[in-house]
Amino acid sequence: MAKAELLEIQKQQKQQKQEKDALVKKLKQQTEKHEHEKMGLEEEKANLAAQEKAIKSAISLEHQRLAELEAARKKRQPKRKNVQSKKLHKRLHKQHHKHHRQPKQKQSTSSGYSAKATVHHHLHPLRLM
Repeated sequence: MAKAELLEIQKQQKQQKQEKDALVKKLKQQTEKHEHEKMGLEEEKANLAAQEKAIKSAISLEHQRLAELEAARKKRQPKRKNVQSKKLHKRLHKQHHKHHRQPKQKQSTSSGYSAKATVHHHLHPLRLM
């Protein structure tokens, strides 16, 4: 009877060892799977970081290019003079030309206006009648 109990105990121990080995094997497989996934995720993370860096550098290059274009545009575009100085300049320009040209003799037409005014319609045509 002692021999039968001993065989039974050995059988139970063998079964427990097999179960333990199966559990260890399963855990090793899961660990390997997780390690593989972890490596894949780290690789993906590195790829995303590289992509992000490339995108940021492209954006900064584009900003720089736009700034250069804006600077070039501002250089080309003349500064707007204020209207008063423009008017003053026009007046001075006219005076300069008046000063240089010789006074012309005004020839009156029958209407009493100068010939130049009549021909160039500086006056309203209906007023000339």
